[in-house]
Amino acid sequence: MDKYITQLIEMLREAQDQKPDVSKHMDFAEEMESIESLFENDHPTMAYHFGIPKEYFPPLEKLEDKHFDILVPEFLNLWNKYNYSPCFVDKLPNRWKYKLMRDELNEHHPLIPGKNGTWHIEFCHYDPEECPLPSEFCGCKDIL
Repeated sequence: MDKYITQLIEMLREAQDQKPDVSKHMDFAEEMESIESLFENDHPTMAYHFGIPKEYFPPLEKLEDKHFDILVPEFLNLWNKYNYSPCFVDKLPNRWKYKLMRDELNEHHPLIPGKNGTWHIEFCHYDPEECPLPSEFCGCKDIL
């Protein structure tokens, strides 16, 4: 599995270099249209934007803790390059960060134009009954 993880990291780094340059000078009307398009529902998946299918990311049971510690920073770098910011609860282990980011790959999100702006992705819906995390990491139970 170590060799595959090395190959996956190479893919993640290549995907960072492949981000399309969607920045251009826009007049006010084009800029407003671009902003409005961010809230439409027909965006491609994150996996499509990255050019890496979700299936390339091994399921949790195939990985060891050391793999999560290697993959998560690389995964985060890729997300940041594409202006996606995952919102994690404090002290969330890398195993869970990886799971949440992996699960999000087939979700539809806009590609943020240019270098400015960030699409924050929340994993918590602030309902402890539907929390995707084990109770020891659930942040919503503390605020409700």
